Amino acid sequence: MMDQAVSQVLSNVERAVDDELERQEDELANIRRRRVEEMKRKAEEKMEWQRNGHGRMAIVGDQKEFFSYTKSSARVVCLFTREHGKILTEHLSMLAQRHLEARFICVDAEKAPFITEKLNIWMLPTIVCLKDNK
Repeated sequence: MMDQAVSQVLSNVERAVDDELERQEDELANIRRRRVEEMKRKAEEKMEWQRNGHGRMAIVGDQKEFFSYTKSSARVVCLFTREHGKILTEHLSMLAQRHLEARFICVDAEKAPFITEKLNIWMLPTIVCLKDNK
């Protein structure tokens, strides 16, 4: 009778442990599934950024081009300079390769007087960071 009670308690404990292991395996499977989905989403986002021209420094020719760049990307880093300052352009080009989440552009301040006036740019070179066109 004692052996039977011990056997029943052990089988109940074993069932509880098995249930807990199964629950944790289900949770782990859900975590893996969410992580794979997140990795796929990030890869698609990265490909979209590269299609939009992220990852390299773009030279803006006029004000309309500036607005098209800022509207097509959520994050933009603008270098306002005169005749494309080489040293700062090189450094920002290296940053552009590392930070695909932002679009890096170089604007000749003399060719974009409206933008420089609106952004109160009075010293060159100037770096302006735009997020969601602000």
